[in-house]
Amino acid sequence: MYADRKAGELGPIIQNEQDLTTIRGRARAVADVSVYAKSAMNNLGNYVVGRGLMYKAIRRRNVEQTIDESVVSAVNKVVNEFLQRSKWGMASRRKRILRRTRRDGELLTAIYPVGDGRCNVRLLEPGLLRAPIDQRQLQEGGNWGFGVHTDEEDPETIFGYNVQWSDKPDDFTYFRPQRFHHVCCNVDDDVKRGLSDFYPVERYLRHAGKLLENTVIGGSILAAIAMIVEHTPGVNQASAESFTAGQKYDSQTEQTPSGQRTKTIQKYNPGTIAHVPSGQQYKSTPLANRGVGDSMVVINQAVLRTVGTNWSMPEYMISGDASNNNYASILESGTPFVLFVTGIQGECAEQDSELLWKVLQVAHQAKKFGGVDFEQLQAELEIQIEAPQVARTLSPEDTTRRATLYEKGAMSMRTWQSQEDLDPDVEAEYGAKPQAVDAEPLQTADPTPIDQPQIAQQPVGDAGLQTDLTLNGAQVTAAIDLLGRVALGGIASEAALELLVGIGVERTLAQKMLSAQAKIPPQQAATEPTKVAAVPTSESLAEASRRAWKGYP
Repeated sequence: MYADRKAGELGPIIQNEQDLTTIRGRARAVADVSVYAKSAMNNLGNYVVGRGLMYKAIRRRNVEQTIDESVVSAVNKVVNEFLQRSKWGMASRRKRILRRTRRDGELLTAIYPVGDGRCNVRLLEPGLLRAPIDQRQLQEGGNWGFGVHTDEEDPETIFGYNVQWSDKPDDFTYFRPQRFHHVCCNVDDDVKRGLSDFYPVERYLRHAGKLLENTVIGGSILAAIAMIVEHTPGVNQASAESFTAGQKYDSQTEQTPSGQRTKTIQKYNPGTIAHVPSGQQYKSTPLANRGVGDSMVVINQAVLRTVGTNWSMPEYMISGDASNNNYASILESGTPFVLFVTGIQGECAEQDSELLWKVLQVAHQAKKFGGVDFEQLQAELEIQIEAPQVARTLSPEDTTRRATLYEKGAMSMRTWQSQEDLDPDVEAEYGAKPQAVDAEPLQTADPTPIDQPQIAQQPVGDAGLQTDLTLNGAQVTAAIDLLGRVALGGIASEAALELLVGIGVERTLAQKMLSAQAKIPPQQAATEPTKVAAVPTSESLAEASRRAWKGYP
C-alpha cells in the first residue's frame, strides 16, 4: 500500500478534505458559470438519459430458477413504487443526478426506511461526508479518512459512512453500507472520494470564457467608434478640450486576491467620435488589425476541442458551431463519443442496480417476498436497465436487417422497437399491436373482417386447442396461419412462438398451442393445409417500418 493511498487519498491531487473542498468548489463555479460547461453537461445528459431509463426485474439467464412468478411480480412492484416515490425514474431528475455526479465526482444517497417495506432517499452534499469530530468514534478503530470508515489497512473494506451535519461533535449520523449509496468517479477503487470531470479542463474553460469575453468587448468598442478625428498642428489645448468634453475617463476599484486595484476606463457609446489632440498619435488596438479577430476565434476553437476530449465530445457539442463537423458520422456506431456515452450508460445502470437492490433489501426485511432468501433473489434475478440508443442507425438498410432477424426468430419485437428508437411500453399503451404487416387477406371458410371490433370467442387452432383469449379477426387468422406453417415445416417452432407473442398471445398459451400442434401427424397436416396468407417477409416488414419512420400514414 502506497503512503498516499493508505487513507484513501489521491496524492498529490487530493491529500485531505480541504483539497477535496477546493477542487469541488472550482468545478461547481465553472459548471454553473461557463456556458461551455453547461453545454457539455446538457448534451451528456441528453444522450446518456434521453427520455429516461427503463427498469425491470427479470430472471437471470443460465441460472436454475426456483422462484415463483408471483415473487418476480412483487419485486417489480417494489421497484416501480420506489421509482415513482423518489422520482428516480423521471428523465429530468435522472439528468440532474448525472450532472451532479459528473460535476462533483461523486454522489451520496442516504436510504431511510419509512415502514411497510418502503423507503425514501435523499441526496446529500459531499461536504457533509467528513471525518468525525467526536473522539469516541475515532477510538472504535479503523480508518476514518474523508468520512469513510474503512479497515485500517484496506480502504476498499468499508464499514460505514460518517455524515457530520454540523461542527457539533454529537451532530452526526453513521450510515451502514446497506443504507448508503456512494458513487465515485474518475478515481481508482482504493480512493475514498471521487474527482470531478471538470478537474482537468476547468482552467481551459475559464480561459475560453475570458478569451471570448475580451474578444467580444474589444469588438463592441471598435463597432461603437464611428470615426477618429486627428487634430492638425496648431490646435491649442482649449480647442481640443472643447471637442473632447464628452470623452470622460472614470476610475473603477475592484477587489483582487492581492488587494484592491484601481483602473481607468472610458465608455464608448454607439456612434462615438474619437478625437486625437495635436501632439498625440493614434494607434489602433491589435484586434482591429486584419486577421487578428479570426485568430482569436481559431484559438477559442482549439481550446474547446481540447475540452471536448474530456468526454470524447466533438467541438460543436460545446461551442454550438457545427460547421466543421459531420453530425451523422459522429453518431455512427463505434465512434469515440458513442462509445463514451454507452460506457457512461453502463455505469449508470450498475449504480442504479446497486441502489435498487438496497431498496429491495428493505422490502425483503418487511417480508414482501414471502420466505425467499435475499441471496436467492439476487442469484436468480437481475435488474434490467435499458438506456436510449446513442448511435443513430435508423436507415432503411438497418431496418431491413432487423426485419430479417425478427422474421427468423433471432430478435424479439421489443428489441426491434427499442433499436428503432421506440418505447415498447409506450407504444403498447398507445395501442400498438405488432402483427403481420402487408400480408394478403386470409381466405377461410368463415372469414372475419379485419376491422371487426374485438370480440370474445373461443378460437380453435389447427391442433384443436381451445383458448380463452379475446382476439380480433386478424389475430385469430394470423395464429391459425402460424400453426399451419409450423405443421408444414415452413417455420421453426421457436420463431413461431415469438410471432404468436408478438400478435398478442400470452407466451404460456402460445407454448401450449405449439405443443398441441406438434402432436398432429405430419401426413394429416400435409394433406389438409390451411389456405392462409404468406408469412410476412423481411421486405414487407421493412417497408412498413420505413413508412412509419418517414412519417407516412
